Formats: sequence, structure tokens, C-alpha cells
Amino acid sequence: MAEQSVVMLSSAAAAMVRKVLAENQLPRNGLLRVKCVGEDGVFTYELNFTGAPESDDVVCRSQGVRICFDRTMAPLLQGTTIDFHDGGGGARGFTFMNPNASEGTQASDPARVALSLEKLAQLSPEPPWWRRQLASLMGKRSDRELRVQRLTRHLLLGDSRAAVVISLKPLLVAAYSEDIDCVALLRFPDSFADRDHLAKGSRLLTVNVYSRTAAHDLAPGPGATGDWGDFMPVIAEFLSDDVARIEARKREIPEAEWRRATELAELALHDDRIGIRPGSPL
Repeated sequence: MAEQSVVMLSSAAAAMVRKVLAENQLPRNGLLRVKCVGEDGVFTYELNFTGAPESDDVVCRSQGVRICFDRTMAPLLQGTTIDFHDGGGGARGFTFMNPNASEGTQASDPARVALSLEKLAQLSPEPPWWRRQLASLMGKRSDRELRVQRLTRHLLLGDSRAAVVISLKPLLVAAYSEDIDCVALLRFPDSFADRDHLAKGSRLLTVNVYSRTAAHDLAPGPGATGDWGDFMPVIAEFLSDDVARIEARKREIPEAEWRRATELAELALHDDRIGIRPGSPL
């Protein structure tokens, strides 16, 4: 067992850990046990409490809280920050900012907005109750749970860029990628236009994660870096209640990027190569 600095807690996460310990009458010096499983750069996490570390555990301390995990997980967890978000609309829980995850390594301007489960339900309704119950009876997490966890990291760590409304009926949003110098066209329910008081040309924020696999529905522009072939955009306003953070990030985006996104959006409407993707992230 070794005392090392590998995992860090934000002040909000540390406060919630102490609250859980107190409410469940657990020892104040109890350890927060972190379990991490990684595959292809996508990680899943579990948190629990334990009274004492195992002999092969790594132990570290952050914000006055002792944290432990199996030594074999150290390379996966190195540099991870655990935060706690309460963004309203049900978006309440621990989040993990891990530089070793694929979503955590590519963003030059991470969005750092929290997922609203209420907004997510409006955009991607819950599956039938029997499907959720079946997964529970089998002792498995549902596919939706895993996707929601990935989406939470996507919104926190993904690259935030310009997006513009290009049509109201149907409601189409062009999400811009600086790395591929192109837009992806996303289709959303027309009712969102009235709900969010949108107009043609309204500025939104896309949060992107990238893939090296070439997409057939994108048209890379002359400014493409060549590093990526596809990107997965989500629109922050439709999935998060962090209005202040979203608006602040949009103000940081240069006018040249807004103009480029608008220019490419108009071209995309008349380009047969560019398909229209569903706006739902799940």
C-alpha cells in the first residue's frame, strides 16, 4: 500500500462524500473506494466506501478525504478529478474528468456543462419499464445508463464550438467542427423552436467528440487538420441547464467561427453528400 496523489476531489465532491458518510453513520475516516474499468478509451466508474485499504491498494488524499483503489487501476485513474454536479433538472451526481479517456484528451475548449436528465428525457424518452426491469433483475446496468454516463462526460469534456439554426420547420441545427472544418446537420423536434424561442440564425453551442473513422455524410473543408474523420455533436442548450456557462462559452467563440459555421450551413443544405442526422444523442 502506498500513499500517492493520483485522484483528486473537487470541493463539491468532497462535501458530498462527507455528507454521505454522516447520513449513513459511517466512520468519518472511511475511505472512498474508486473502481474504474476502461475499454477503447471509454471508462466506467463505481464508488463505494471501505473501512481499510487492501494490501495492494493505492491510497491518496484530496480535500481531506482518503481515496483508495486497486494498484492495477492507477494508470487508468492517473490525473482524474471527481466532481459533484447539481445542475437542476435531475442532473445530480458525481462526474469524472479523466485525461486518460478518449473524450478527455481531444477537447481544446471543453464545454464543462452538466447533463440535465429532464431535458434528456424530452429529447430521448426513457425505454419501456419492462426493459429497465429486466436489466435490473439480471444485475446489469441498462444500455441507456451506460450511454447517459458517456453523455455526461461528453458534455463536460467535449470540444465546444459554434452551432446555428438553419431551419425551423423542420428544425435543423448545423453543428460546426473546427478540426474537420465542416458542419453536421442535426434534426430536432419542431416544438423545440417555440419552447426555446429559436429563430433562423439563432446561435447555439455544440459539444463534439471525435472519431478517426471517415464519415460519409460530412464534407471536410480546407481547414481540416486531417486527424479526424467524424465527430459526434450534441447541442448543449437541449441537454443542459447550465445557461450561464453556455452563454459565456458562446461569447468566447470568435466571430470568424460563427461566420464559417453559417457559411457551411447554407452550403450543406444544397450538398447531397451531407445527410441529416437525428439530434437525439442516445
